[in-house]
Amino acid sequence: MKKSLPSLLLFLFTFFTNAQDFQYLGLSNKHITSLKIGTGIIAVGTNYNGAYWQQLNGISDSGWNKINIDSVNISAVYPHKSGPIGWAIGIGAKPDLNNSEFIFCSFTGQTPTPMSYGIDTYHTTLIQRIDGF
Repeated sequence: MKKSLPSLLLFLFTFFTNAQDFQYLGLSNKHITSLKIGTGIIAVGTNYNGAYWQQLNGISDSGWNKINIDSVNISAVYPHKSGPIGWAIGIGAKPDLNNSEFIFCSFTGQTPTPMSYGIDTYHTTLIQRIDGF
């Protein structure tokens, strides 16, 4: 069942004003920690349940694509253009004993690559927001 842009905007307004888990668009029972809309892509991060994405031109309940990154508590997602025709999703995380990485990047929805080079782990506890690369 396709959703229109006004329905999506109403849903996003309801989500952020009520601060609850997603109840629509097929992501119920996921602990959503981040949501961001980029160039033609909507990305969602979760607490140890992976990241999800859809293209904005065909949002549907069953259209979510999962990025397998279940080992981290995602605190930020940032969908963005990558190269002349590609796209990527930057993922910020709160590291723990099982995974000490802070930043990942998934190119076109593929398995994320750790990108935490140069981050001082003694002074950083999590990546809370990603606004660009």
